[in-house]
Amino acid sequence: MKSLHLAFFLLFLKAKTAKKFELCELYYKLRVLGLDGYHGYEAKELVCLAQFPADANTQYYAVDHRDVPYYGIFQLSGHEWCNNGRHTTKNKCKTSCNNFLDDDIRDDAQCLKKALIEHGLKYWKHYRKNCTYAALRLYSFHCSYYFENDNWYKKLLSKGKGRRNSLTVHIHFPRN
Repeated sequence: MKSLHLAFFLLFLKAKTAKKFELCELYYKLRVLGLDGYHGYEAKELVCLAQFPADANTQYYAVDHRDVPYYGIFQLSGHEWCNNGRHTTKNKCKTSCNNFLDDDIRDDAQCLKKALIEHGLKYWKHYRKNCTYAALRLYSFHCSYYFENDNWYKKLLSKGKGRRNSLTVHIHFPRN
């Protein structure tokens, strides 16, 4: 019975640390983490990556048809980027896959930087499918007034990172 209580407690702790980002919040967070302009990619492109299929949820986990597990908001491969203790892995980011399932995306962002350098955004099939040139031309999101009341946004403004109380992001890409 004690082990059952412990299991529920650990599940509760894990559920409590997951986060589903609002698109504008994620956009700003990626900018703060140095991903806007990193290796030629814009934060708004990475928001699109995080949205499909993870829905900007840090607790995203999926296994594809080849039995490859994907972890976290950026769907990082458990065979290549992290160690899940179950599969042979290259563990290029030298971390546990579980670290990609919590609400702190700093480690996810550091690993994403390595993946971007090595493979680029075309590495993610969901990005290729959902974030096409045509889709990205239409894809936009509006960060409206509610930010003024959020503590993370107030901190961002106080550090001089935010220039406006409202931001509209439009994604425009040159044709390849």
